[in-house]
Amino acid sequence: MRAWLRQHRLAFAAATRKWLAQRAAALLNALALGVALALPAGGYALLEGLHGLSTRSAIDPQLSVFMRTDVGPEAAQRLAARLRSDPRVHRVRLITREDALDIVAYIKSLWSPYILANCQGAKHMNCMSHQ
Repeated sequence: MRAWLRQHRLAFAAATRKWLAQRAAALLNALALGVALALPAGGYALLEGLHGLSTRSAIDPQLSVFMRTDVGPEAAQRLAARLRSDPRVHRVRLITREDALDIVAYIKSLWSPYILANCQGAKHMNCMSHQ
């Protein structure tokens, strides 16, 4: 047993001498080891934080229904009433044609003059970055 302890004491002394002789390399090795050990703990903490965030935010399913342009507002009101009477439907929000046009007009009022002059329609959406 004494020989075993002596061998371990000599190995520890040799390792300490090498460590003291090359302090910069030893410090960098210790730093790399610390980062390698901290990464899984940081990843676990990040995942736990995201899990808590995902359980707090309830994402409700949503459905948008678009009526044909030749359908009158009375038909849209009837459909909205029918959907409201369904117990599976939590909320119904009816946006009339006039409301939709007002929303589009408001959004366009936020655009720059360059966009208004040069970027009309879906095929021109890539020019939005040239403001």
